[in-house]
Amino acid sequence: MIIPVFIPLVYYVPVYINQYVHIYVPYAANQVFIDIYDEDLQKPNHTIQYYVYDQSGNPIYDATVNVNYNGTDYAAVFTANGIYQIILPASDEKETITVTATKLWYPDATLTYDLNVTWVIETVTEEGSISLLPIIASLITFSFCTIAINRKRKN
Repeated sequence: MIIPVFIPLVYYVPVYINQYVHIYVPYAANQVFIDIYDEDLQKPNHTIQYYVYDQSGNPIYDATVNVNYNGTDYAAVFTANGIYQIILPASDEKETITVTATKLWYPDATLTYDLNVTWVIETVTEEGSISLLPIIASLITFSFCTIAINRKRKN
């Protein structure tokens, strides 16, 4: 005889009653999550780190993380403690980034977001100019004083 038993948040489990009671409790499906950990957005390359973790917040060490950026797929490299790093070429345009993390026996996780960097180009200009008139006047005065001193010495 089979009696359906409902276990909340999982699904129905068949319970077989023979001479012994056998209960089959399914393994609750783990989930993978992705968050942006750090971004260093500079030219010519962006360095972006992603944190990959499970539903308990524990880092996942053996996931495969791929990033689709500007129509090209890049593989992220595991660094430590669930952190995966990618180096992407900088762009002047708004780009959509799709990050996918896969792990055996886990459903895939996907993070999609827009990366829009506004580059600020600073131009440094020197305000005001040094007036050359006092410098020229000082040189002329020095020259006349030198001439006058030399004439006095000759006399």
